[in-house]
Amino acid sequence: MNSNPATIEMHGNQLDQLKMLLEKQINMIKNSDFRAVEMLAAQADSLVSEIAQTQPSQQSQWKEKYGDLIQLYQKLELMIETEKDTVNKQLLKVGSGKKTVRAYHHKI
Repeated sequence: MNSNPATIEMHGNQLDQLKMLLEKQINMIKNSDFRAVEMLAAQADSLVSEIAQTQPSQQSQWKEKYGDLIQLYQKLELMIETEKDTVNKQLLKVGSGKKTVRAYHHKI
């Protein structure tokens, strides 16, 4: 852990960047832009690795930002799960429609 002022400032900037990436992912999910979500996730993962390496010693200084990030990750996870459930339900409907078409295709 590092208490160098430059490292502390860099850490704060990294946390702000991560927050921005998570907020962008949430907005992209709202717009059903899942490719952009995936690209931003890769950037966020890389940034998390950097943050883990530069973590300064004043943990309490970052407690609120970490809490905000956890909430954003939880919101993002919930939104992704909701979209996944929606897609699964749509796939079931498509599968059911295919079965119906197959069953009656000879009568057309």
